[in-house]
Amino acid sequence: MTSTLLSTAWRYTKAMPGFIFGTEAELMGKTLRHSYAGEKGLNNGLGFKKFGTQVKDAFEKGVTHHEYMVDKKGGFFKNLWHSTKSTFSDMPTYWKAGGKVADKMGKTGIAKFWKQMVGVGKLLGKRMPLLGAALVLLTELPNIAKTTWNDGLLAGGVETAKTGVRLGCGAVGGAIGTALIPVPLLGSMVGYAVGDIVGRFIVGKSYTEKQEEQKLAQNQTNTQNPFDASQFGGTPISDEEFQKMQMMYMQAANPGNPYSATPQMQQGTGFSAVG
Repeated sequence: MTSTLLSTAWRYTKAMPGFIFGTEAELMGKTLRHSYAGEKGLNNGLGFKKFGTQVKDAFEKGVTHHEYMVDKKGGFFKNLWHSTKSTFSDMPTYWKAGGKVADKMGKTGIAKFWKQMVGVGKLLGKRMPLLGAALVLLTELPNIAKTTWNDGLLAGGVETAKTGVRLGCGAVGGAIGTALIPVPLLGSMVGYAVGDIVGRFIVGKSYTEKQEEQKLAQNQTNTQNPFDASQFGGTPISDEEFQKMQMMYMQAANPGNPYSATPQMQQGTGFSAVG
């Protein structure tokens, strides 16, 4: 049982690059959309009935497609490069296709422009996993580099794995969003954002976020008691000792002023400025 779960988990892990950077998330979204909403014009969709099974089956189709592309079509990265290049070269084609649809519907001006934008949106929706992954990587690479530099390769590898989990969750979330929200690009963006939130919840805060929180907490401690030696590895001092040290500092700064200490300090230390 355990070996079966491990082999399944490893199989899905190997397929994640296809979901993150390739077109497997697009295929998953199409498959899920077909089972959820049914064929166009026919009321034969399952809706949320057995939705978990629908998601599982659609995900499995994406995994199978990834394995086929790796085994039969010259490898994943070769197809990734083609997919990346085609994103920009295909934009004019989708723009023209949207214009033709508008012409058939007799739309002009803003209405036609909107149809053309919808056409480009469909293309970008298909490439949302790749675009989303690129944005996440741009923000996470400095964190990974900083972790590796400060704490070594193992810690950097952990941060890389955490980023991979976020990317995978985002890609799968984008596929589900595409199926549930039939608006080009919008469904992918919403789904990807929700998936990324789930990924963040799973892996926790990044190394950089933890460092910033520790720094903020240290700054707050320093502001509350600048004479606290514990922040430098010394023994913590009491409030009474802190007041005495502060009074001595103020007297040293104003040696000719017997009233330099505040009434609160005078009371706490037994010092009186009244003759």
